[in-house]
Amino acid sequence: MMMRRSAVGIIFLMTALGICGCSSRLSVPTELIGEWETSSDVRYAESLFEISESSITFVSGEEHKQRYRLEKVESTTGRGLKKYVIEYSDKLGGEYELVLNYAGRGDDPQIVFKFQPKIVWQRVVAQ
Repeated sequence: MMMRRSAVGIIFLMTALGICGCSSRLSVPTELIGEWETSSDVRYAESLFEISESSITFVSGEEHKQRYRLEKVESTTGRGLKKYVIEYSDKLGGEYELVLNYAGRGDDPQIVFKFQPKIVWQRVVAQ
């Protein structure tokens, strides 16, 4: 009888964890995945950022590259733009947030960071 209660308790716990969304899978929209660069500002001529299914990487020049683990990606839509809030963390546990607007224009999608509204980032096209 005790073994049966334990089994029922374990099954209940596993079901509850599954229902509450305690999954480690992260869903990153495919429209964000890829390398992004800008020609809007010469200060970022050698810079880019890359979003993958599990990380965001910022590159500045040939020697500076920082990769972070994605924690959460949320989106809202309004006025023809999608707004994304990306939460990410570093290896030491530091937590960061990036807010950006995405405008899909056919083959020319664009990203604008909330804190840099005049700088437009475009997806790098593989050659």
